[in-house]
Amino acid sequence: MSFHRIAPWLIWVLIGGGWSCQPRKFSIPKPEEFSRTQRERLGDILAKAIASDPATVFLPDAPPYDTSVYDFLQALYDQATLRIHLDRKSPSHNRWNQYRPWKVHVLQDEERIRAFCLPGGYLYLTTALLRAINTEHELYYLMTFEAMLMHQGYVLERLAQEYNSLNLLHIIEGRLSTNGIPAEVIATELPLLIYNTQVVAQNDMYTAREICRTSLFAPTGIVSLLEKSPWKQAEWLITRPSWNGRTQQFDALASEVNCGELESLGMYAWKVRNMLP
Repeated sequence: MSFHRIAPWLIWVLIGGGWSCQPRKFSIPKPEEFSRTQRERLGDILAKAIASDPATVFLPDAPPYDTSVYDFLQALYDQATLRIHLDRKSPSHNRWNQYRPWKVHVLQDEERIRAFCLPGGYLYLTTALLRAINTEHELYYLMTFEAMLMHQGYVLERLAQEYNSLNLLHIIEGRLSTNGIPAEVIATELPLLIYNTQVVAQNDMYTAREICRTSLFAPTGIVSLLEKSPWKQAEWLITRPSWNGRTQQFDALASEVNCGELESLGMYAWKVRNMLP
């Protein structure tokens, strides 16, 4: 066959326009490269995995708990997360979906003092944790801390460290390989992931400032929790470890900004603790 009779498209391929021996470059996405939409999708998948686990027992969002426990917790969580849920500081094309609710879920677990937030805003609290709280400012701190841990990307970073960003991306896209770690495993292990004290200290600062912006509560709820005996071995403090000087850091933060001093509305015991089964 003479060269001039070769089809133009084949010439283009042979020259290299459509056929290359060079391997394609592929980079594993960094956690900060995940969009808000992708993080919400991951949260939805993990929430579904939690709900489908036979070992998960939810406090029913039905009478009498819907108008007491859930009503109170959701109202407080909505207040604590309103600013970050609107996400005005992020680019307009990459914000949290403000029409997608960030729901509170109560797990019937009397053994573990546990709280965690999924990417995209789902908050989970155990009944053991709710019993170990006395005031609204303690609860408000915990809710805000978990929301900021999620919002600032620490949760996704920790998941990426443990399970690989590419694995997370494949879960989001629904094309996990047979060698990948499934959402069901991640959902089970996520509450047990340990954050280093540097992350906790940084998140404490974000938390204190957000509490001061969104409420009249004192931002020192963690301080009173650290003094309670049930919290000495609490899973929440094992996975979000404290350190000497944490109380002094909060005193400094509180004096840094114009914060409220309110500790209780006098409603927590009535609406939550006394209503738990």
